Amino acid sequence: MLESAEKGRKRWDPLFKAVKQATVMFVRHSDIP
Repeated sequence: MLESAEKGRKRWDPLFKAVKQATVMFVRHSDIP
């Protein structure tokens, strides 16, 4: 079960990073304090 979780995290980590980056860019362009 632990191995499966590791694989899942490795697969989803890049996606979360991309979403986080997109959110930061959106907030910056929207000028939200």
